[in-house]
Amino acid sequence: MDRNTIQNQQFDAERALYHLQHTDVEGCIFAGPADGESALKEARDVRLLPALPPLACKGIPAGAFVDGRIGPRRYLVRGKWRHLG
Repeated sequence: MDRNTIQNQQFDAERALYHLQHTDVEGCIFAGPADGESALKEARDVRLLPALPPLACKGIPAGAFVDGRIGPRRYLVRGKWRHLG
């Protein structure tokens, strides 16, 4: 399956990338005036990649793999599933 790429954008709306699949999200910011939650809810096969320099992703570290099937507030970093505080 082909992968999509989203680069250098800012998302602050509620569920901005709801149900996103098979996508690399590079250098994006998940914060702003609307201060929405659950930006990547129900996401599957999504990789968060840092920009240069790395930008904040609301608690999810750059390079994390997000898969909503595992849990809405969990992400994978270096082979370990972690829970978003």
